[in-house]
Amino acid sequence: MEISEIQKEVDKLAAAAMDKGWRNARASVWVRSGGTFNAVIKGDHPTIKGYKSDLFLCEDSDTIDGALDAVKDLAAKVDDVSLSERKAALRKIGETIDYCKDIGLDVKFLNPLTAAMESLSENIITKG
Repeated sequence: MEISEIQKEVDKLAAAAMDKGWRNARASVWVRSGGTFNAVIKGDHPTIKGYKSDLFLCEDSDTIDGALDAVKDLAAKVDDVSLSERKAALRKIGETIDYCKDIGLDVKFLNPLTAAMESLSENIITKG
């Protein structure tokens, strides 16, 4: 694989992360001693808790193509930012419903909220 081809693939990795809503997405390929290659995608994923919301994906292989393919597959499994935010909202609604049940709030007030949450959940699952 030529350097220009590697650069195109690395640029595609960063662009794919940005398309999923990551901020400051960067990608690189590292050449390690012993004939190992690492492909890396790094960026800020605003819905991931932690130091500066950094998300660091790294896969290795004995070929550059193998490392690039492996990190692409790993990145594909990470939710885009908007889906992560919707899932977080559903978790908070669920926690609110559970809290209301725990303190004995009348069920007639909780049923509409529970129905709305189920509808939102189905919407997220079917439409992403």
